[in-house]
Amino acid sequence: MKRTSCGSRMNDICRSRPLLEVKEEDSTLSGRLVFMICIGAFGTAVLHKRLSDGKMVVLKEIGLEELSAPERQMALNEVQVLSVLHHPNIISYLGSFEKNGLLVIEMEYAEGGTLSQLLTGSSGPLPEQQILDIFRQTVAAIEYMHQHSILHRDLKTVNIFLTKDQVIKVGDFGISKVMNTKSQAQTVLGTPYYISPEMCEGKQYDEKSDMWALGCILYELACREKTFQGSNLPALVNKIMKGVYEPLPSIYSSGLKLLVSDLLQKDPSLRPPASVVSRRVVRLYEKIAAKSKGNRVNYKAQKIRSVLFQLSGEGPSFQLSPVRLPPKTKILRVAVGAAHYIALTSDTLVYTWGEGKRGELGYHPTDWQEEPKLVEALLSKSVAAVSAGNGFSAFVTDSGLVLTCGNGSRGCLGHGDFEDHSCPKIIDKLLNVDVTDISCGDDHVACLTRDGKVYTWGVHPTGATLCSPELEEIPAEFTAVAVKCGPNVVGVLTSCGRLLVAGSNDSNRLGLDTWSLLGRRTTNNAVRLTLVRSLTKWKLKSVSFGRSHSAALTRDGRVLTMGSGTDCQLGHSCDRWPAPVEKMALRVITMVECGPTFTLVSCEENALYFWGTRFTQGKEMIGNSRISMSTLETQVVVEPQEVLALYCSEKQISEGLTVTVNSIYTQWHCIFLLVDTTAPYKKSEETTKEVPKEEEHGEDFDTLGPVPDWIKEELAKATHSWPGNDIRA
Repeated sequence: MKRTSCGSRMNDICRSRPLLEVKEEDSTLSGRLVFMICIGAFGTAVLHKRLSDGKMVVLKEIGLEELSAPERQMALNEVQVLSVLHHPNIISYLGSFEKNGLLVIEMEYAEGGTLSQLLTGSSGPLPEQQILDIFRQTVAAIEYMHQHSILHRDLKTVNIFLTKDQVIKVGDFGISKVMNTKSQAQTVLGTPYYISPEMCEGKQYDEKSDMWALGCILYELACREKTFQGSNLPALVNKIMKGVYEPLPSIYSSGLKLLVSDLLQKDPSLRPPASVVSRRVVRLYEKIAAKSKGNRVNYKAQKIRSVLFQLSGEGPSFQLSPVRLPPKTKILRVAVGAAHYIALTSDTLVYTWGEGKRGELGYHPTDWQEEPKLVEALLSKSVAAVSAGNGFSAFVTDSGLVLTCGNGSRGCLGHGDFEDHSCPKIIDKLLNVDVTDISCGDDHVACLTRDGKVYTWGVHPTGATLCSPELEEIPAEFTAVAVKCGPNVVGVLTSCGRLLVAGSNDSNRLGLDTWSLLGRRTTNNAVRLTLVRSLTKWKLKSVSFGRSHSAALTRDGRVLTMGSGTDCQLGHSCDRWPAPVEKMALRVITMVECGPTFTLVSCEENALYFWGTRFTQGKEMIGNSRISMSTLETQVVVEPQEVLALYCSEKQISEGLTVTVNSIYTQWHCIFLLVDTTAPYKKSEETTKEVPKEEEHGEDFDTLGPVPDWIKEELAKATHSWPGNDIRA
């Protein structure tokens, strides 16, 4: 006999029988049918209008006779759970009865639809205040359930409802489980996209699996896509087990990103309970609400666009120069090489500019490309990641292919030879792996595959020259989640927040030196990926390598530096040894970058802080990126100093507009700043007049043409005199 799923069988049952007609003698349930809401796996939901008070209610009708014993138990379980839950953020239970083999459950009607429908209907990212408002109500409901020893076990956006007043209502308790003080659930139930790693492994689980599902929902609210996706169930389970997901958009605060990270910890014991999450969400919400200063936020989603600025020095101040990228573009990633640049847009288009003598720009070699130009050879490749080195470029497609172009004399292209290529070419040796991340140093490259393997090629930090990718050995106890190259170094971040490095440890910039009873033990060079033990007291989020020092960002937003401090680039007095920059302890740091002789960080408040030695160029050098170090002046900042801050006015916040520092990049004397904003571009700002040559790169243009007045004013206010000491080179 042909077997059918429970869902398809219930659909057949519901179609073959008439909907229950509620008679007057059924007391409180008497009313008239309005319309059918949906047909589900275990019954039909219909909307009724009660005759007694005219209130709209949902009647969930379940045919018990055609269900198996376990399925009947799940239906009855929903009644049991609903009857004991009384919370403003949980669908209210109004009554139930059984008649003619049908179990009818009367429930509250949430007329605002589901959270899934809200996300599907949004045209852009939701404001953070709206996300936190939705999530704090959802967590409050789950906290209440857990206090009553009840697991939901099927949390997802289609089971979270909204009223017309945007009040959240958690529903659908068909597979919830009432737990005693010692029991743990073991049956794998729920929607695959939201199930936890322990459920995937068939292990016992508890309320921490609901917390994992909440993490998936919070991620979905921010990204408007599932946290983990796969073309089939095994592929999906594999991604869940690895716990690796794409980062949240840069417009959201580090507090929100950290909360997602904590909820999606693979180890259930590391996930915070609902009571802790509830308090954290309330604090985040109040912080965002305070910034709006009582203004009602317009929750209409706005489209994000990006502006890429170059911050360069002229005398005692910073100068902001927008890069002319195509109009209304959202930039996902920027790569800065020794003398060329790459920008990747949300439309998977790649633009390059700068020096192109060896074909590093991806098209016919040229001495210098002044403005960003589309790389037509990559139009059909769907590029997902980019990186740039000294005279070469690397691109990763969304299918995991790696393409390179440019100078091949040092083996950096990975094609098994030392030839130059001006057209991006696929690396054949990596065809059998799925690459997800890539990073270029001056003369070498490292990439990460989806299964956590790391390949390197080029002039390896150990001194060997590899013209094709070679697999790096990673200690078995670690899983690689990101790669980062720097001058003569390859770094690998692991899932547990550890750092592995290979390369030159000059001035202890990699933190490999150790102390013992016999004194200091110096490690000059690491020939293979080695754990940086001096950093194991912290869990790291990212790392950046300079010429003589390094900086790391912890998961709780602190910045650590190590290496040489001769140019004041450490920000602390612990020369060479890893230590936190205490002057930044009161700030939540979101990004860190090392220049050759300075450190730059961005904090949660959209402010940039700088310390170290800064090289500035004379007026006669402005506009020429190819400069001689002998023409530069030097200025020293001993302690972290705020050099730029971006913010929105109260009126703009009330309109739901945002401005956020997306990324920061360094290149000798220059700093690049990628800003995301939801401020709409006004057509009235365009000019039909021919722009004189000398004005084409002036301060009045961003990636869309003329800079909108509001952001121009804010940036102008942020530009101020440099606080450092003038020292002639």
